[in-house]
Amino acid sequence: MSLFFLQNISMGKLIFFDIDGTLVIDGKIPPSAEKALRLLRKNGHITAAASGRHLAMMKAVTDRLGIEYAVCDGGNTIVHDGKIIFTEPLSTSVTHPLYRELLEKKIPFAVMPDTRYNRLTADFRMMRGRRERSFEAIRCRMRIYWDLFHRDAYKVFMEIHPGEEDRIRTIDLHRITRWADDSLGYEPDDKYRGIEKLLQITGMEKNDLVFFGDGLNDLTMFEKIPFSVCMGNGVEELKEKAYYVTDRAERDGIYKACRHFGWIGEDQ
Repeated sequence: MSLFFLQNISMGKLIFFDIDGTLVIDGKIPPSAEKALRLLRKNGHITAAASGRHLAMMKAVTDRLGIEYAVCDGGNTIVHDGKIIFTEPLSTSVTHPLYRELLEKKIPFAVMPDTRYNRLTADFRMMRGRRERSFEAIRCRMRIYWDLFHRDAYKVFMEIHPGEEDRIRTIDLHRITRWADDSLGYEPDDKYRGIEKLLQITGMEKNDLVFFGDGLNDLTMFEKIPFSVCMGNGVEELKEKAYYVTDRAERDGIYKACRHFGWIGEDQ
Protein backbone atom coordinates (compact mmCIF):
# COMPACT_ATOMS: atom_id res chain seq x y z
CA MET A 1 0.00 0.00 0.00
CA SER A 2 1.42 3.38 -0.97
CA LEU A 3 2.49 6.03 1.54
CA PHE A 4 0.14 8.46 -0.21
CA PHE A 5 -2.81 6.13 0.37
CA LEU A 6 -2.00 5.75 4.06
CA GLN A 7 -1.72 9.53 4.44
CA ASN A 8 -5.01 9.94 2.61
CA ILE A 9 -6.79 7.61 5.03
CA SER A 10 -5.34 9.34 8.10
CA MET A 11 -6.76 12.68 6.96
CA GLY A 12 -10.41 11.70 7.09
CA LYS A 13 -13.10 9.11 7.57
CA LEU A 14 -13.83 5.83 5.82
CA ILE A 15 -17.48 6.45 4.93
CA PHE A 16 -19.64 3.48 3.94
CA PHE A 17 -22.93 3.74 2.10
CA ASP A 18 -25.62 1.12 1.65
CA ILE A 19 -26.84 0.97 -1.95
CA ASP A 20 -30.60 0.37 -2.23
CA GLY A 21 -32.58 3.01 -0.36
CA THR A 22 -29.48 5.04 0.47
CA LEU A 23 -27.40 5.73 -2.64
CA VAL A 24 -29.99 4.46 -5.11
CA ILE A 25 -33.69 5.34 -4.99
CA ASP A 26 -36.06 3.75 -7.50
CA GLY A 27 -33.10 2.82 -9.67
CA LYS A 28 -31.65 6.35 -9.70
CA ILE A 29 -28.77 8.05 -7.87
CA PRO A 30 -29.78 11.49 -6.52
CA PRO A 31 -27.50 14.17 -8.06
CA SER A 32 -26.83 15.56 -4.58
CA ALA A 33 -25.50 12.17 -3.45
CA GLU A 34 -23.17 12.01 -6.43
CA LYS A 35 -21.93 15.52 -5.62
CA ALA A 36 -21.48 14.67 -1.94
CA LEU A 37 -19.29 11.64 -2.64
CA ARG A 38 -17.13 13.63 -5.06
CA LEU A 39 -16.62 16.37 -2.45
CA LEU A 40 -15.91 13.86 0.32
CA ARG A 41 -12.99 12.46 -1.64
CA LYS A 42 -11.79 15.97 -2.49
CA ASN A 43 -11.74 16.71 1.24
CA GLY A 44 -9.61 13.66 2.06
CA HIS A 45 -12.25 11.11 3.00
CA ILE A 46 -12.49 7.57 1.63
CA THR A 47 -15.83 6.50 0.13
CA ALA A 48 -17.02 2.91 0.26
CA ALA A 49 -20.17 0.89 -0.38
CA ALA A 50 -21.58 -2.07 1.52
CA SER A 51 -24.43 -4.12 0.13
CA GLY A 52 -25.99 -7.54 -0.07
CA ARG A 53 -25.69 -7.19 -3.86
CA HIS A 54 -23.05 -9.22 -5.66
CA LEU A 55 -20.16 -7.43 -7.35
CA ALA A 56 -21.66 -7.52 -10.85
CA MET A 57 -24.80 -5.72 -9.61
CA MET A 58 -22.81 -3.10 -7.65
CA LYS A 59 -20.24 -2.27 -10.31
CA ALA A 60 -22.35 0.21 -12.30
CA VAL A 61 -23.02 2.24 -9.13
CA THR A 62 -19.50 2.11 -7.69
CA ASP A 63 -17.90 2.94 -11.04
CA ARG A 64 -20.18 5.90 -11.66
CA LEU A 65 -19.62 7.32 -8.18
CA GLY A 66 -15.87 6.62 -8.10
CA ILE A 67 -16.21 4.59 -4.91
CA GLU A 68 -12.84 3.18 -3.84
CA TYR A 69 -13.96 0.24 -1.72
CA ALA A 70 -16.96 -2.06 -1.91
CA VAL A 71 -18.11 -4.77 0.47
CA CYS A 72 -20.34 -7.05 -1.61
CA ASP A 73 -22.25 -10.32 -1.21
CA GLY A 74 -23.48 -9.35 2.23
CA GLY A 75 -19.92 -9.14 3.58
CA ASN A 76 -18.29 -12.04 1.72
CA THR A 77 -16.43 -10.07 -0.97
CA ILE A 78 -14.21 -6.96 -0.74
CA VAL A 79 -13.23 -4.87 -3.76
CA HIS A 80 -10.66 -2.07 -4.08
CA ASP A 81 -10.71 0.06 -7.24
CA GLY A 82 -12.66 -2.62 -9.08
CA LYS A 83 -10.36 -5.51 -8.11
CA ILE A 84 -11.33 -8.28 -5.70
CA ILE A 85 -8.96 -8.34 -2.72
CA PHE A 86 -10.97 -10.85 -0.66
CA THR A 87 -13.81 -13.21 -1.43
CA GLU A 88 -15.41 -16.19 0.24
CA PRO A 89 -18.34 -18.29 -1.05
CA LEU A 90 -21.18 -19.67 1.04
CA SER A 91 -20.14 -22.48 3.33
CA THR A 92 -20.56 -25.92 1.76
CA SER A 93 -21.59 -27.19 5.20
CA VAL A 94 -24.87 -25.35 4.54
CA THR A 95 -25.21 -25.34 0.74
CA HIS A 96 -24.60 -29.07 0.19
CA PRO A 97 -27.29 -30.25 2.65
CA LEU A 98 -29.58 -27.57 1.23
CA TYR A 99 -29.03 -28.81 -2.35
CA ARG A 100 -29.79 -32.37 -1.27
CA GLU A 101 -33.03 -31.35 0.42
CA LEU A 102 -34.13 -29.23 -2.54
CA LEU A 103 -33.39 -32.07 -4.95
CA GLU A 104 -35.13 -34.64 -2.76
CA LYS A 105 -38.26 -32.49 -2.49
CA LYS A 106 -38.09 -31.49 -6.18
CA ILE A 107 -38.07 -27.79 -5.36
CA PRO A 108 -36.68 -25.71 -8.27
CA PHE A 109 -33.63 -23.66 -7.37
CA ALA A 110 -30.86 -21.58 -8.95
CA VAL A 111 -27.30 -20.88 -7.83
CA MET A 112 -25.03 -17.88 -8.41
CA PRO A 113 -21.62 -19.53 -8.96
CA ASP A 114 -19.39 -16.44 -9.28
CA THR A 115 -19.73 -12.99 -7.73
CA ARG A 116 -18.01 -11.31 -10.70
CA TYR A 117 -20.70 -12.17 -13.24
CA ASN A 118 -24.41 -11.51 -13.38
CA ARG A 119 -25.44 -15.11 -14.07
CA LEU A 120 -27.25 -18.06 -12.52
CA THR A 121 -27.11 -21.80 -12.87
CA ALA A 122 -30.68 -23.08 -12.95
CA ASP A 123 -32.86 -25.93 -14.16
CA PHE A 124 -35.58 -25.48 -16.80
CA ARG A 125 -38.29 -24.91 -14.16
CA MET A 126 -36.53 -21.89 -12.70
CA MET A 127 -35.58 -20.63 -16.16
CA ARG A 128 -39.15 -21.02 -17.43
CA GLY A 129 -40.48 -18.75 -14.70
CA ARG A 130 -37.56 -16.31 -14.61
CA ARG A 131 -39.66 -13.26 -15.52
CA GLU A 132 -41.97 -13.86 -12.57
CA ARG A 133 -38.92 -14.29 -10.32
CA SER A 134 -37.18 -11.06 -11.36
CA PHE A 135 -34.37 -13.02 -13.02
CA GLU A 136 -34.99 -11.62 -16.51
CA ALA A 137 -31.96 -9.31 -16.22
CA ILE A 138 -29.66 -12.15 -15.13
CA ARG A 139 -28.15 -14.59 -17.61
CA CYS A 140 -29.16 -18.17 -16.83
CA ARG A 141 -27.71 -21.41 -18.04
CA MET A 142 -28.71 -24.98 -17.37
CA ARG A 143 -26.44 -27.41 -15.56
CA ILE A 144 -26.77 -30.84 -14.00
CA TYR A 145 -27.37 -30.00 -10.37
CA TRP A 146 -25.02 -32.68 -9.04
CA ASP A 147 -22.17 -30.72 -10.60
CA LEU A 148 -22.91 -27.88 -8.16
CA PHE A 149 -21.47 -29.96 -5.32
CA HIS A 150 -18.05 -29.34 -6.87
CA ARG A 151 -18.47 -25.59 -7.38
CA ASP A 152 -18.65 -22.48 -5.21
CA ALA A 153 -21.95 -20.74 -4.55
CA TYR A 154 -22.54 -17.13 -3.54
CA LYS A 155 -26.36 -17.11 -3.54
CA VAL A 156 -29.04 -19.80 -3.72
CA PHE A 157 -32.56 -18.95 -4.95
CA MET A 158 -35.43 -21.34 -4.21
CA GLU A 159 -39.00 -21.52 -5.52
CA ILE A 160 -40.75 -21.11 -2.17
CA HIS A 161 -44.07 -19.30 -2.10
CA PRO A 162 -45.31 -17.33 0.94
CA GLY A 163 -46.49 -19.75 3.61
CA GLU A 164 -44.27 -22.59 2.32
CA GLU A 165 -41.20 -21.70 4.39
CA ASP A 166 -41.58 -24.79 6.58
CA ARG A 167 -41.00 -27.10 3.61
CA ILE A 168 -37.24 -26.77 4.15
CA ARG A 169 -35.53 -27.91 7.34
CA THR A 170 -31.86 -27.33 6.47
CA ILE A 171 -32.07 -23.58 7.12
CA ASP A 172 -34.67 -21.30 8.68
CA LEU A 173 -36.46 -19.88 5.66
CA HIS A 174 -38.46 -17.52 7.87
CA ARG A 175 -35.26 -15.45 8.19
CA ILE A 176 -34.41 -15.47 4.48
CA THR A 177 -34.89 -12.52 2.12
CA ARG A 178 -37.81 -12.88 -0.28
CA TRP A 179 -36.33 -12.24 -3.73
CA ALA A 180 -39.72 -12.30 -5.48
CA ASP A 181 -43.30 -13.39 -4.79
CA ASP A 182 -42.40 -17.01 -5.51
CA SER A 183 -38.70 -17.07 -4.65
CA LEU A 184 -36.46 -16.87 -1.58
CA GLY A 185 -32.75 -16.11 -1.71
CA TYR A 186 -30.22 -17.61 0.69
CA GLU A 187 -27.17 -15.35 0.80
CA PRO A 188 -24.64 -13.87 3.26
CA ASP A 189 -26.18 -11.17 5.43
CA ASP A 190 -23.39 -9.87 7.70
CA LYS A 191 -22.00 -6.80 5.94
CA TYR A 192 -20.10 -5.85 9.08
CA ARG A 193 -18.02 -9.00 8.72
CA GLY A 194 -16.72 -7.63 5.42
CA ILE A 195 -16.15 -4.18 6.91
CA GLU A 196 -14.22 -5.73 9.79
CA LYS A 197 -12.09 -7.68 7.31
CA LEU A 198 -11.42 -4.45 5.40
CA LEU A 199 -10.24 -2.77 8.61
CA GLN A 200 -7.76 -5.61 9.08
CA ILE A 201 -6.51 -5.24 5.51
CA THR A 202 -6.09 -1.45 5.66
CA GLY A 203 -4.98 -1.16 9.29
CA MET A 204 -7.68 1.42 10.00
CA GLU A 205 -9.63 1.65 13.27
CA LYS A 206 -13.35 1.39 13.97
CA ASN A 207 -13.31 5.05 15.07
CA ASP A 208 -12.50 5.97 11.44
CA LEU A 209 -15.80 4.48 10.24
CA VAL A 210 -19.08 6.11 9.30
CA PHE A 211 -22.02 4.11 7.94
CA PHE A 212 -25.10 5.35 6.05
CA GLY A 213 -28.05 2.96 5.81
CA ASP A 214 -31.81 2.63 5.67
CA GLY A 215 -32.95 -1.00 6.09
CA LEU A 216 -33.23 -3.82 8.59
CA ASN A 217 -30.19 -5.55 7.10
CA ASP A 218 -28.16 -2.54 8.30
CA LEU A 219 -28.99 -3.13 11.97
CA THR A 220 -25.77 -5.03 12.62
CA MET A 221 -23.69 -2.13 11.29
CA PHE A 222 -25.61 0.38 13.37
CA GLU A 223 -25.07 -1.72 16.48
CA LYS A 224 -21.34 -2.16 15.86
CA ILE A 225 -20.36 1.15 14.22
CA PRO A 226 -20.91 4.03 16.67
CA PHE A 227 -21.04 6.71 13.95
CA SER A 228 -24.14 5.60 12.03
CA VAL A 229 -26.43 7.76 9.92
CA CYS A 230 -29.96 6.64 9.04
CA MET A 231 -31.72 8.01 6.00
CA GLY A 232 -35.05 9.74 6.59
CA ASN A 233 -36.70 7.01 4.52
CA GLY A 234 -35.17 4.33 6.75
CA VAL A 235 -37.10 1.90 8.94
CA GLU A 236 -37.99 3.00 12.48
CA GLU A 237 -35.90 0.25 14.13
CA LEU A 238 -32.81 1.66 12.42
CA LYS A 239 -33.62 5.25 13.34
CA GLU A 240 -33.72 4.21 16.99
CA LYS A 241 -30.18 2.83 16.73
CA ALA A 242 -28.74 5.69 14.68
CA TYR A 243 -26.27 8.28 15.91
CA TYR A 244 -27.95 10.72 13.54
CA VAL A 245 -31.04 10.70 11.32
CA THR A 246 -30.81 12.75 8.14
CA ASP A 247 -33.37 13.68 5.49
CA ARG A 248 -34.77 11.19 2.97
CA ALA A 249 -32.37 9.97 0.29
CA GLU A 250 -34.32 11.67 -2.50
CA ARG A 251 -34.33 14.92 -0.50
CA ASP A 252 -30.54 15.25 -0.42
CA GLY A 253 -30.17 13.28 2.81
CA ILE A 254 -26.56 12.23 2.19
CA TYR A 255 -25.43 15.70 1.17
CA LYS A 256 -27.19 17.34 4.14
CA ALA A 257 -25.61 14.92 6.64
CA CYS A 258 -22.14 15.51 5.19
CA ARG A 259 -22.66 19.26 5.51
CA HIS A 260 -23.99 18.84 9.06
CA PHE A 261 -20.84 17.06 10.23
CA GLY A 262 -18.45 19.35 8.36
CA TRP A 263 -17.15 16.75 5.93
CA ILE A 264 -18.36 19.07 3.19
CA GLY A 265 -17.86 22.82 3.59
CA GLU A 266 -20.58 25.46 3.57
CA ASP A 267 -19.22 26.86 0.31
CA GLN A 268 -19.04 23.54 -1.53
